[in-house]
Amino acid sequence: MIKVPFSAIIIVALCFIAGNFAWESWVGSQNFEEAILRAVFPLLALFGVLVSALVVAVTSGIPEEFKWITLGVVKDLGQGWSHTIGKEIEKRTGKWVVGMGTLLGALHGLEAKGYLSASWEEPSPTDRPQRRYYEITPKGRQALAVYLRELVAGYSQTPFESET
Repeated sequence: MIKVPFSAIIIVALCFIAGNFAWESWVGSQNFEEAILRAVFPLLALFGVLVSALVVAVTSGIPEEFKWITLGVVKDLGQGWSHTIGKEIEKRTGKWVVGMGTLLGALHGLEAKGYLSASWEEPSPTDRPQRRYYEITPKGRQALAVYLRELVAGYSQTPFESET
């Protein structure tokens, strides 16, 4: 199954609306110059929207380092829900202010790979939303160990050592 991003659906809808508006402007205008201006300006605006959407699509995504840090934090916590995991990442890195969308995307991606397991808290509270708790799986522990081993191996030899 092909997944279509919501932004792509919005862009297609905007193209349809702008094209329809441009055609109606062209047909309903009294002179040629007015028709061109009425048709071109919405299309230029649409082109700007398309370019900015393309830039966002190319530059978006969750950095791989963030996913590994998330997995390491969940391992160290033993079990945690999104808020405590996010606060712990912020505390440890001192560099990322963790957005909930980014964190939940990373947690769901790690769960889909089988690196994390998730369960809803029991019993279900009545005074607040139910929390979803995450735990690292054996597969996640193994993947994290391999990643850390490769990371350390990559930094064990400095450029100066390789020249001798």
